[in-house]
Amino acid sequence: PTLDLDSVERMADNLRRVLAGGAPLAGVHLYGLERPSHQPAAPRLRALPAATLEALAARLRERTGLQVVVSV
Repeated sequence: PTLDLDSVERMADNLRRVLAGGAPLAGVHLYGLERPSHQPAAPRLRALPAATLEALAARLRERTGLQVVVSV
C-alpha cells in the first residue's frame, strides 16, 4: 500500500484549520494495523510499512508544526 499525496495534503490542511480555529491539539498519533479490524472495509485494509508512516509523520510535522508520533 502507498499513500496518496493529495490525501496527505488534505489531512495536513484539515489539521491546520482545526489549529487555526483554536483547538488545543498537542499532536497526532499514527499507528499501524496490528490486529484484525472489525470495520466493514476490513478485507481491503493493509498495514502500511513503517517507512511510509514515518514519511507521513514527517510531512505532517512540516506542514502543521505538530508533534507526530508513529507506533508500528
